[in-house]
Amino acid sequence: MFHKSVRDCVRCGTCKTICPTYETLRNETMSGRGRIAILDAILSGQIKPSGRAVESIFSCIQCGACARNCPPGINIPEVLYTGRKYLKRYAGGYKLFRLLTGIALKHPDILFSISRLLKKPVNRFLIRNNLVPCGFSLPDNSLTRLPQVINTRDRKGRVAVFRGCSTNYAYPEIGNSLIRVLVKLGYEVILPKAEVCCGTPFRTLGMEKEARAFARKNVEVFGRLKADAVISACPTCILALKYEYPLLINRGIENAMDIPSFLSLQENMTLNNPLTMKAFYHDPCHMLYGLKVSREPREILKKCGVTLTGNSDHSCCGFGGSTYSIKFRDASLRLAKARWKTIEESSAEAVFTSCPGCILQLKKVCRSVDVFHVIEAVDEAMG
Repeated sequence: MFHKSVRDCVRCGTCKTICPTYETLRNETMSGRGRIAILDAILSGQIKPSGRAVESIFSCIQCGACARNCPPGINIPEVLYTGRKYLKRYAGGYKLFRLLTGIALKHPDILFSISRLLKKPVNRFLIRNNLVPCGFSLPDNSLTRLPQVINTRDRKGRVAVFRGCSTNYAYPEIGNSLIRVLVKLGYEVILPKAEVCCGTPFRTLGMEKEARAFARKNVEVFGRLKADAVISACPTCILALKYEYPLLINRGIENAMDIPSFLSLQENMTLNNPLTMKAFYHDPCHMLYGLKVSREPREILKKCGVTLTGNSDHSCCGFGGSTYSIKFRDASLRLAKARWKTIEESSAEAVFTSCPGCILQLKKVCRSVDVFHVIEAVDEAMG
């Protein structure tokens, strides 16, 4: 399938018209077409997997925009994930990064506890290296400390929450808002402690074996809960659980849902405390291109009393997960600053989005307005 997908590319260049890395760098090798051409040349023996060629494959932000626009229907993100797996041994500059990622994802609670003990120097390091926004501070507690079952008085169903790394360890307040909303809606909330990372950070580094192991673990854990839905505040996690796991291990979590899609089905959502503000909504790439969700979060915000403003041009914020925002920091920040320009022109009083990664990225550049998750608006509007 991988070799066929590479050969199926007709080199039309349609993917270039919507590729954020090509738009930023204006380099053919930084486009979907260029990257597939490089993979084709490597596979056919025309070129060797040199440093520059390998870097091009790893430099994709994996937003998924190209796949939606590809006339032959090639799943370009999956092709590049597989390409990274094959080229991993040639990506010498990523060895330490892979080692540290493996440690962090396999022992996240231990790492979080150590970081809390060294909170001030860790915060300074993260801010100084532009890995987090100015003023960011590691939370005192993660969602892991919460009980595994949170009951409600008039239970109408059971929902499992997939915490996700960003929500759990960087923005637990988003997770708390989600839990409060679910309880108000009458759902028993399950927070399985055996949950592991969705595995996407592994895949971005070509670590498919580790990603498969995590996928099997999550499918096992959430498969035995008998929940009505598995919900996450992170669209990247939902994309992995529902659509990428079947490609990895032939099984996925079919009832995984993003927050806006789940809330749009709730008929008893009473909003007694409407917000009165003018705000800009930023579409997370994996929500828009992967899950194909765009209308629902906007409708929810309008129900919450938010007046949406600005041009919704669907531009990427440049986060792309830890791999892109760290390894390609300059390009990542250029994308973020371009996004901020659009937001600034909207005269919005706040920014809403549906992804904790986007929040982390946008807060680096949105100095005059704050950035919130859609679920936080719902939580406040429900009172």
